[in-house]
Amino acid sequence: MSTTIQMVEITNFRNFNHLVLNLNDGASIITGKNKLGKSNVLNAINWVLTDTLLTDKYGVGENDIDSIVPINHVRGEHTEVAITLSTGAIYSKIYKVSYTTDGS
Repeated sequence: MSTTIQMVEITNFRNFNHLVLNLNDGASIITGKNKLGKSNVLNAINWVLTDTLLTDKYGVGENDIDSIVPINHVRGEHTEVAITLSTGAIYSKIYKVSYTTDGS
């Protein structure tokens, strides 16, 4: 039996304030219009599993950790992604930001 991702919880990652995805045991397909965050979901999963960010078409990514922070974040908020596997194991990453988007 293979290990699968059962749930992904994303908090303050790019365009998501909070998102919980419960995935099926089989294949899951993420669909939607442009600019809704499909790639951001995959990037969040990749960040937890590989400790790197995917580089987007604008060149933002792997070495630009601040690129995951939402535009309207508040000082002291954190970005967090947690993945629950079918084995019950939970993997998560947290990135705490100490400034606001206006630089203060």
